[in-house]
Amino acid sequence: MRVEIWIKPGYTFRERRRGMSDMSKMSKTVYTVHAYRWGDRERHSYAVGVYSKKHAAMKAADIEEDYRGGKYRCEVLGWQLDSGREGNHDIAPKTVKPLPTEITLEEDDEQAKKGGEA
Repeated sequence: MRVEIWIKPGYTFRERRRGMSDMSKMSKTVYTVHAYRWGDRERHSYAVGVYSKKHAAMKAADIEEDYRGGKYRCEVLGWQLDSGREGNHDIAPKTVKPLPTEITLEEDDEQAKKGGEA
């Protein structure tokens, strides 16, 4: 059995040896999911996960919000792989799912309960 491998012109020797395709040269997007207590960046937060598919990140955000009973709100950001904001804050990730703009009433209810019990 004879196997032939066709190499497109323009590849470097290392790319030929590794068998990289045109897809590997394209920049890839990864999606991060971060949960914020009451949707407030100044409160407790944690990373939920990093995903290669947008729909997987959105699903994870929805599941996490439901699991936490509305106490945490998730933000989903799309990042270009191998690019960051080092020294250039004009480059920002794409916001796929933003945090809510107003603070929910659930937070006020919790604070009132704490104040009434003391």
